[in-house]
Amino acid sequence: MIGGARGMVRRFGSPALKTAMTGFERLTGRTFPPLRPKANYDRYPQFYVGSHRSIVADGATIRWPGFTDVLDFELEIGVVLASEVRDCTPEEGLAAIGGFVVVNDWSARDTQWSDTMKGAFGGVVKAKTFAGAMSAVVVTPDEILPHWNDLRGRVSVNGQIWCEGKTRGAKYGLGEAIAYAAMGETLYPGDLLSTGTLPGCCGLELGRFIKPGDTVHLEIDQIGSLTNSVGKKGA
Repeated sequence: MIGGARGMVRRFGSPALKTAMTGFERLTGRTFPPLRPKANYDRYPQFYVGSHRSIVADGATIRWPGFTDVLDFELEIGVVLASEVRDCTPEEGLAAIGGFVVVNDWSARDTQWSDTMKGAFGGVVKAKTFAGAMSAVVVTPDEILPHWNDLRGRVSVNGQIWCEGKTRGAKYGLGEAIAYAAMGETLYPGDLLSTGTLPGCCGLELGRFIKPGDTVHLEIDQIGSLTNSVGKKGA
């Protein structure tokens, strides 16, 4: 979360904001306070809702939205539910998992910045709902849960590895995340939840962004891989 916020400031912040952030962190050795997640991050597993109608398949071309100039990938682990849950315990949430997939939560970063700074509902509306992608094979929980805290993944662009990350040290468990998502509402078999980006595994944290025509390959050990090509802007 902090790495992503720092990347936003570096890419889109005003000169004064960049100077303040860099100077504070250099002088104090601490994180610039505005970069830290808000208070509810320490109360609940924070999440947002995407559009299931915009999910694309492994091998498909991602249509570059006309409203963004800065398109980004995010390497995430998708959790597919096998049973219905509502107001469940973390243990019941964990038991509801039917399988795992690789997810790419495509993001329009300039739109995300603008909506974060100026929008009425924050930065995960139009910046996130236009596209997501998931791998074709669902891997059963018995293959993944025993190794959940030690999974590793990586992202390659045009055959070159850009970043690697791991699940170790997650703030919340999968059962806790499902229980919060099911608080006061029903989740159904086939619903897809995603973990959020493995640390370091998005262009925003790298300060490096993809271009039209690139091929983006995501993989997570023991779960699988996901590859998409990127179309022309507005195509």
